[in-house]
Amino acid sequence: MPEDAQAPPVCWLQEQFAWLESTLAEPGYCTGEPFTSAEAYLFMLSCWAQQVGVDLSPYPRLMAMRERVAARPAVVAALKAQGLLK
Repeated sequence: MPEDAQAPPVCWLQEQFAWLESTLAEPGYCTGEPFTSAEAYLFMLSCWAQQVGVDLSPYPRLMAMRERVAARPAVVAALKAQGLLK
């Protein structure tokens, strides 16, 4: 995909992540507690975003939520099963 064709989706993602950053509960999940499907979806979306070059460092709450999700035993097992984690 040409770089200029990729810009609108990346800008849209950055806008969405900025909004999420302002609304994420800390140190909980999207809605505080407990873990829901929203966190699972956001985790995968943020993984895909990083794979296409979206810098997530401006979103520390999002990064902290990703770390909490990534540390969950079921997530670790799923990532290993998919060959995404050593």
